Amino acid sequence: MGRLYGQLPDGTWTGVRVDANGAFQQPSSSTPFIGTPVELLNANTGGANNNRTFTVPANKIWQVQAFRLSYVSSATAGNRGLRLTYETSSGVVLCSQRSGVSQAASQTREYAFAAGAPYESAFGGVNSDYLLVPLPPLFLKAGQIIRFRDPANISTSDSFTVNGTAIEWSI
Repeated sequence: MGRLYGQLPDGTWTGVRVDANGAFQQPSSSTPFIGTPVELLNANTGGANNNRTFTVPANKIWQVQAFRLSYVSSATAGNRGLRLTYETSSGVVLCSQRSGVSQAASQTREYAFAAGAPYESAFGGVNSDYLLVPLPPLFLKAGQIIRFRDPANISTSDSFTVNGTAIEWSI
């Protein structure tokens, strides 16, 4: 048994129960299973300024829509590589996405992770400090983690702010 999710023409999200044979089940109430947009705002540090984690709450499912990240690198020499991972509650990586460009010391860069975004290989365009990165369109269940970090951990004095949106369902 599971659920099938989809976006309705009015922009809301809905889901229906599916049995083991793939047949749709009649909802037990007249209330549709509709997801609610939620804001994900600059979560805990996960131990360092260059590590941000968001954990799906109990009895919830998330489908992440987009994240905006502002990364301020310290003067410590080295190239940072921003990475997004979706992880189990025990830290097993389910999916990983890297930015296509390294960030050097003493820079402030803006990143936008979004479903359907192109995978850019250079900062540029109208704003030379901005980079688009595609966002893997996965569903995450309660206890699973979204993590942004510099895997090389060049400097714990680096800092970044992360804000995003997700569609959330109660289960």
